[in-house]
Amino acid sequence: MQSTGQFIKPPVAPIQRRFVSAAVPFGGMLLAALLAACGGESTAPPAQTTATPPSAPEAPAVVAPSVPAEMSVEQLLRQAQQALADGRRFQPPGNNAVEYYLRIIELSEQAPVQSEPESKRRLFDALSDQSPADTARAAIRDLVPLGLMRVEGALSESNWDEAEQVLQALRVTGQAAETVARLQQRLATAREAERQARLAAAQPRPVAAPVQPTITPPPASRAEPAPPATASTAAPSSTVPSGPSAAAVNPPTTTTPPVTSAPPPSVVEAPPQVARVEPRLLSSVAPRYPNQALRKRIEGFVEVRFVVQTDGSVDDVEVVAAEPSGWFEREAIQAARRWRFEPLAEPQPLQRVVTFRLD
Repeated sequence: MQSTGQFIKPPVAPIQRRFVSAAVPFGGMLLAALLAACGGESTAPPAQTTATPPSAPEAPAVVAPSVPAEMSVEQLLRQAQQALADGRRFQPPGNNAVEYYLRIIELSEQAPVQSEPESKRRLFDALSDQSPADTARAAIRDLVPLGLMRVEGALSESNWDEAEQVLQALRVTGQAAETVARLQQRLATAREAERQARLAAAQPRPVAAPVQPTITPPPASRAEPAPPATASTAAPSSTVPSGPSAAAVNPPTTTTPPVTSAPPPSVVEAPPQVARVEPRLLSSVAPRYPNQALRKRIEGFVEVRFVVQTDGSVDDVEVVAAEPSGWFEREAIQAARRWRFEPLAEPQPLQRVVTFRLD
C-alpha cells in the first residue's frame, strides 16, 4: 500500500510542471500574436482620424463667402448710421441705409451667434437693449414712411428715376406692400403719359397736311350727263314744245352741283391726344399729431384718395390704407381737405401719403 502511494505521488509533479512550462510559452506566443494584431489595427485608425478632421471644418468655409465676410454686423451698423447722417437713406443702390439694415437682418438670421465674437456681442448688449437685428428692423420701420413721402415728392417733380430707386428699396423691405404697389402703378402711368405726350407733340406735323384740292376734278364727270341723246332726239319734233323740254333739262343740272362732293374733305381731322399729368401741389398743410400717439411715441402713415376740383380745391377725401390703423386717419383727412392744387380743366382723382413722424 505504501509502495503504491510512493509510486503515484512522484510522477504527478513532473507532469504538471511540464504541462505548465509548455503552456507558458504557448500562451506567451498567443498573447504576443494577439497584441501584435491589436497593435496593427490600433496604429491604422490614428492615421485615418487625423486625416478626416481637417476636411470637416472646411465645408462651412465654402458656404461663408455667400455672406460678405469683409463686413461684420458692427461694421454694417456703422455704415448704416453714416448713411443716415449723409442722407443716403434709399440711394444710391448698394450704398444706402436700408440695404445695410437688411444685410444685418440677413446675417443675424443666418448665424446669430457666430456672426460676432462673444466679447463683442457682450459689449454690444451692454450698450444697447436690442439685438442688431431688432435695431435694424426698428430703423426700417422708421424709414418706410420717409420713403413713401420721398416717392410722392419725386412723382410730383417728374423725377421718375429717383422714384423708381426709392420704390425698389421699399419693395425689398416688404412693408406697406399695398401702398408701394399703388405708387408703382402711379409711376408707370406717369411715364406712359409722358411718352404719349412726346408722341403727340411729334405726330401733328404729318397729320396737318390735308388733301382737299384733289376734290376739284368731279365737275368734269358732271359734264357727261349734259349731252344726252334724249334731248337731241326731241329737238326735231320740237316745233312748239321746245321751251318746256329745255326747262326739263335744266333742273337736273342744278341738282347735281358739288353738294355731295363737299362733305368728304371735312371728315379728315387729327384725333386729339390728351396726356393726363398730375396737377402741381401749390399749398400743403401739415397734419396735426394726435396727442395719444404723441404720448406713446407712435409713428405711421396714411394713404388718402381724393378729387382735385377745377379750382384746385380738394374734395371727397377717403382713406385707402393706414399703418398702424386707428391712429392717424382723422388728422390725415382734415389736412388733405386743406390742400390746394393748380387749377384744372376738369376734376381729377389723386392719391397721396400723409406721414406722421416724431422729430
